[in-house]
Formats: sequence, structure tokens, C-alpha cells
Amino acid sequence: SVHPSVHPSVHPSVHSDVVTEQSLEDSFALLRTQSQSPQPPAGAGPPHNNQPNLRPPPGLPIPAPVDQPKGVTESDVPKGVTVIDGSSGEGGGQILRNSTALAAITGAGVSITKIRAGRSQPGLRPQHLAGIQLVNEMCSGDMTPVQVGSVDVTLIPRQLHVQTRHVDTKTAGSCTLLAQSALPCMLYASQRGSSADDPSTSATCDSSTSLIELVGGSDVSHSPPIDYLRYVLFPTLRHHLGVAIDVDLNKRGFYPAGRGQVTIKATALPRGQSLPPIIIETQGEVTVIDVHSFTAGKVPAKVAIKMVEAAESKLKSVGSYAINKHMVRETKETAFGSGVGVLLVARTSTGCLIAASGFNERGVPAEDTGNSAAEELIGYIQSGACVDEHMQDQLVIFMALAKGTSRVVMGEPSLHTHSAIEVAQRLTSATFTIKQIEDRAAGCERLKKRWLLECHGIDHSR
Repeated sequence: SVHPSVHPSVHPSVHSDVVTEQSLEDSFALLRTQSQSPQPPAGAGPPHNNQPNLRPPPGLPIPAPVDQPKGVTESDVPKGVTVIDGSSGEGGGQILRNSTALAAITGAGVSITKIRAGRSQPGLRPQHLAGIQLVNEMCSGDMTPVQVGSVDVTLIPRQLHVQTRHVDTKTAGSCTLLAQSALPCMLYASQRGSSADDPSTSATCDSSTSLIELVGGSDVSHSPPIDYLRYVLFPTLRHHLGVAIDVDLNKRGFYPAGRGQVTIKATALPRGQSLPPIIIETQGEVTVIDVHSFTAGKVPAKVAIKMVEAAESKLKSVGSYAINKHMVRETKETAFGSGVGVLLVARTSTGCLIAASGFNERGVPAEDTGNSAAEELIGYIQSGACVDEHMQDQLVIFMALAKGTSRVVMGEPSLHTHSAIEVAQRLTSATFTIKQIEDRAAGCERLKKRWLLECHGIDHSR
């Protein structure tokens, strides 16, 4: 199980620690110097670490030590601001995204230090910079000056407001990861008085609905493809949370140029309302598997056909699944550059949406990509899990904010999930537990291995 690590000083219902303008100014002056200072040379010794480590779950390899910048500590920031070690756990952009989003929603200040310190290019990349700037603008916050390469950032949020924004990463930075930061904030935004008072807003939305256009990579490696948001994440959140959210794909964009265009739209919760608990405990029977594929640019349609045929063959080798195929050939108007991908979505009798995806990487046969995606999906189905690996960590922030007790049955928790839990427990009073479940599949000796993720949320209302 995962044990809580709560800072009472940043509980959303406690406001005894008053941060003055002068204390912010003095602290930001120090933080500016530290965030812009050069990193120590290789071999400079172990990092100074004042934060508890986010330990990887049993069975996962521990990354090799790397030289890391010292980063800020609790004594360097205003009282009541929580310091999060950005190099711990999964050590990537997810810690940054979840920390800033939770800070903006709860009003608790946060300082993320040693951002992506273990990566080949430490610090903020363009997409991370765009993401935290977006959250800062949404909450009218005070944020230390940052740029690409910065390893520390402090955010003191004010109030989230409904608005319309255009965010361009100028790269193939993932639009879907940007959406992870923005969406929770959009649900807790306060209504604006009049669009005429705010030049950033547009008449395309009512006073309770935010609209954000994201420009970058829609289908890039190391992030969920845009079709995952369209067919899995957003439908799941709509079903279990009852929220009014939508995502539109205007144009696909790929590495290295990006230029994809995605629009997310969300209506804020009514004043005084909180999110309901998320209960996803029974997988049920698979009723149909949707196979979504696309090709664009110089990639011929036959590549996607090979991927789909390989995936279909693998799926049918283990079960008599009904399969619906949706194959799209993108045009110059609907995609920039060349790319190909496949998304498999299993729909079940209890309403679960479980998915696996694949991109056709250079040098990898299309058949291998399709087969690999099918094997991943089969693994989820046979385990009895109700969500896939992408979904489990993305639900954590909503579970923490919701009222009551949320319960989700999933596969083995990923390092991203463990990190998301630790961040949520550091910035809220939510508590999580993880229990392994083992039972035998009906009619055979195979053991199903599943995990129950349970969260007592903070009942945070807008």
C-alpha cells in the first residue's frame, strides 16, 4: 500500500499561513537566481536532497544515479509552499503537470525542484514550459521566471478563471500531455463576468465554459495519441464524473515539426459542487473491439492495413471478439507531415474502455506494431483490469479531488501512477492505498493478477 504524506499547511481548507507580497518578492529574487544558475559539472558529487524519495514499486529497476542540480529547499520558499522533488519517481513531466494543476485548483503554492534531472536533457522542454505557463495564466498566478532548461519553478496561484486560450509549443510537444494539465483546471475555473472585459476570451464559449486550442504533436512517442483522448479518456471521465468535456482533432501533427491542432472544451463545475467518486471495479465481458488507424503524408495506406490485419489476427487467436475497423487516410488539410498509428479499444458490458496503441517507428515492421498493441490489450483483458496503463495514472488527480471513496481495479501500478499518488498526497489531504487481488479465471487454472486502487478524496468544490 501507499502511505499518505500530507502537509497540513497546504490543506485546501486551511489558510492560517498568510504569504505576504514582500515575502513573495524576497523569495522570488532568490529563486530566480537558483533557477537560472548553471548545472554543476559531471562528477560534482551526489545531489543534496531534502525531499523523501518517491520509491519505485517492487520489481521496477532503479535508475542509475545521475549528477543533479541542488534545487530549492523548504527554507528557500515562502511559508506554506510545498517543495516537490521533480527528479523522484518517474522523474519526468508528469510530476510537473500534476503539481501545478493541483496547486492552481487548491490554491496551495508549490515549488518543483530538480525538474527532469535524470533525463538526457534536464529541465524544462518547450512543451513543459508551455504547459506551466498555461496553468499560471489560467490561475492568474505568480510564477518565477522560467525558460527552456530551467530546473526549478515556483507557482503561487490565485484564482482560476474560465477563458479561451491558444497555446503553441512551436515543436512536436505532445498536445495530449498539455491537455492533462489544463483539463482539471478547466473544471474548477470560476465564471467570468463578461467576455468584453477579457481580451483572451471569445464569444464561442458561454460564461462557464473554457476552450483551449493546443498546437504541437497530436501523435508522438512517449505520450497517449490524440485518439486515446477522443475514444477513451474523455468518454470515461464523462461517464464516471458526469462532466461536460469534449476534444476535437483539427489537424494531426507528428515529430519533428508538430503543427497539429487540438481543441479541448470543458464546462466548469457549478459553484459548490465537487466531483463524485470514481468507481470502476468490474471489467465485465468484452462486447466489441474498435480498431482505429490512420496514415498521413508519405506513409502509404497499406502500412496501416498491415498493422490492423496483424492486430486483428492476434486478437482472434485468443477470442471470438467482434471487431469494428475504422481506417482513415488523412489529407493535407487534416494532417501536417507524415505518420501512421493504430489504437485498439475494448468496450465491455460494464462500460469499461480499455485501450492499447502503436506507432510505426522507423525500422519496425508494421505487423510487429499491430501485433504488439494487440498483445498489450489482450493482457489487460485477461487480467480482469478495468483500465489500461495510460488511464490509471490520469485518474489519480480526479480521485484525489473527488468526494467520498473512489475504487479502481487495474493492472500492476506503473511508476507514473506511484508518482501521481505521491504528488497528490503531498499537495492535498487525500489518501491512497493499493492492494493486490488474485483470483482464478473461470474454468482454468490461470491466476488473474489485479490491483485495487482506493482513494479517500478531499471533496474539493469549486
